[in-house]
Amino acid sequence: MALTSNNGERISPSPLDVRVLVALLKRPLNAYRVARQVEDDFGPGFKASNGTIYPSLKRLASLGFITKLDDGNYKTTLLGREVLGWELARLKRLMELAQDRS
Repeated sequence: MALTSNNGERISPSPLDVRVLVALLKRPLNAYRVARQVEDDFGPGFKASNGTIYPSLKRLASLGFITKLDDGNYKTTLLGREVLGWELARLKRLMELAQDRS
């Protein structure tokens, strides 16, 4: 399933957005902890800076995929978890296709 905006454009989370959603699955986190969790989850080759994390958090919140709590932490919404599930299923299909063709 694909989400579309009011003007019909497909809404798809970026690779960083997907990583942020994964980081927020277990519990709400503040921006600093989101960045550290993303780095821990995806290894030393990936650095999450304020310049990348804050725009991703803002975009995800504006799309309704996450919400910012009164204490400054972020958490996924039901929509965010659904979108993450769709995106992971899409990536799984892509991996299977690539494996079938190699």
